[in-house]
Amino acid sequence: MKSFIAMLTISLFLSFNIYSYDNQRFSKLSASFVNIKDAKNKESALEYAKQSVNILDSYSIKEIKKYSRYDTLGNIYMYYGFLIKNEKDVDETIRAFNRALEIRNDPNSHKELATSYKKKYNEAILDGNKKQEKHYGQKIYYHLDKYIVIAKIEDKRWDARLNYFEVYMSKTALAKSKKQKNKKM
Repeated sequence: MKSFIAMLTISLFLSFNIYSYDNQRFSKLSASFVNIKDAKNKESALEYAKQSVNILDSYSIKEIKKYSRYDTLGNIYMYYGFLIKNEKDVDETIRAFNRALEIRNDPNSHKELATSYKKKYNEAILDGNKKQEKHYGQKIYYHLDKYIVIAKIEDKRWDARLNYFEVYMSKTALAKSKKQKNKKM
């Protein structure tokens, strides 16, 4: 019995130390978010963001969400996405905004994902790939819809953009989307 209590005590001590270390690391990353946001130029902001993203990538979403200010960590991915969105690597931009959304639900990440998927959609059309065209059309619809609902946008121009991509959605997905919109209003 004493050995069980001793092992339990050691286990709790080790898990507390690991958790404490992660919290310290996340606190430093939250502070680095200020460096990214307030950087003098894009290159230094991108460098801060890349370093932070590399560290965050070593953690699961579950581990990140244990941190009390995890939304700030999601902002790191979002800013990283903003910094690289004009680069040629659309897939990395999509990954950054998706990761930001996994951490916290933000309308700007949905909007930027719709924009990034639009680039992939345009490529699919140029290549004549109907399967990918449909796939990216669905992604655009999903993220535009989320953006409009979360940001409470009532501008008809956004509805027109959304309606353009409606053709790619199944009747079930459309009904679910409209039901969610009616709930929010």
